[in-house]
Formats: sequence, C-alpha cells, structure tokens
Amino acid sequence: MTKLNFIKIGGSVITDKSVPFSLNEPAIDSLTDQIKVIVQAYPYEAMLLGTGAGSFGHFLAHELPHTKKGLYKTSDALKIHQSVEVLNSHVAKMLSSKGASVIGLPAASFAHFRGGKLIVTADHLHSLLVPGTIVLIYGDMVPASKHSWRVLSTEPMMLGLAEQLSQHFSLNRCILASNVDGVLDDTGHTIKRITQAGKIAHYEQSGYDVSGGMAQKLTYALKLSEHFERASIISGIHTDALQKSFAGHSIGTIIGQ
Repeated sequence: MTKLNFIKIGGSVITDKSVPFSLNEPAIDSLTDQIKVIVQAYPYEAMLLGTGAGSFGHFLAHELPHTKKGLYKTSDALKIHQSVEVLNSHVAKMLSSKGASVIGLPAASFAHFRGGKLIVTADHLHSLLVPGTIVLIYGDMVPASKHSWRVLSTEPMMLGLAEQLSQHFSLNRCILASNVDGVLDDTGHTIKRITQAGKIAHYEQSGYDVSGGMAQKLTYALKLSEHFERASIISGIHTDALQKSFAGHSIGTIIGQ
C-alpha cells in the first residue's frame, strides 16, 4: 500500500494576516523549495498539500455579509473563493516553476455541508494521489444549501479526507506548519509532545499559547494523529524545519502517541 503524507501550511506563514491580500514571498519560496526536495527524496510516497487562506480569504470572509451561522450568498462566496484561488495559484506556480508536478483542487469538488454536517467524498481523489504529484487543497467556500455557502478551513477537510483515504493508503506523516515553533508554553518554550485532547483546556487555562487559531489547530492535529504514524506542529518560517520534520527529527511539537 502506497504511503501518503499530509502537509498543511498555515495562512499565517504564507501571508501577512494584518495586511489584506499580502504574500510572504520569502516563506513561500523556502517552503516550495523544501517540498520539492521532499518529493524527490521520497519518490514512492504520495503527498497532499493543504494551505490556509491567510490574509486573502479571512479578510473577505470577515468583511462580507453573512448570517450568524456563517452562511454566505453565492455572489459573496464567489468573491472569497476567487481570492483564495489567487493565493493558491501562486503557490502552485512556484512549485511548478521549480519542477514539481502539482494539481490544485477547490474544496467544493470533494466537500459540502448537509444539514450542518460536513460531508467529504474522496472517491476520485485517491486516483490523483500518485507518487511524484502534489495534490494541493486549501481553505475555501463549499455549498451549505441550494443558495448558501460556508467557509471550510483546511484542517477539517484534511481530517475528512484522512478518514476516507486510509482505506487506500498507508497514512504516514502529517505535518502542520504554523508561524510559531509548535505549541508554546507560558514561558515561550515549545511543548515537545501533546497526547491528550483533554489537555487543550488545561493549556488554555494555564496561559499556554493555544488560543485562537492554535487551539483549533491542536484539536484537529490530535484527531489527525489517530490516522497517521507521526503527526506534528512545526514552524513554517525556519528555512529547513519542514525537511527536518519530514525526515523524522524532533522539530516543534509531536502530536499523539
């Protein structure tokens, strides 16, 4: 059974979230370099690459009108979708320019909400996930009803895909790259390993740096770790952290047993 690896690069790494529609070109250049090297070094393993929406999708999602349940009308959902397409087309072009084979898929091609529940269908995805080709997915808009759309972040879509793709692949590494060195304690030091979902509340109450996006990232990382041989949260800023983590070095925070 072919090994499959997941890499998720946070929007806080590849954009400046404080500046709408801004790219972090040096980070994108470094990460695409590392990903190209990883694909070449592991020629018999498949890769799913996910990216966050950063200052592209998040800015518009906040500014455009939506209901308390997070529902957007189609015309506004299209604006958000087009903005994240710009970001991820740039990532895809950077990978392609460096000789990597990459194909991008909008989230609506394999995910939607039905009665408030996320439905992920990976039937056609497993045929695209072949060694040597990077399948790129990203935080995006997906249908929630006939006339409304919802934001779908990258982590929950990756979890849904992992649950289904485990029937076709041996799920190997899952690496989530953020703009900090893993999960930090209240002194700013990296927590080396987190194994229990129940610890999240403890870290938050104790002043640990898992509020906001990191708390959600940690929740999904723990769920993802149940499907993978190895899962971790690392810094996507350091120039070689992704390669080192992929090679098995103890970088960032190891998630799960």
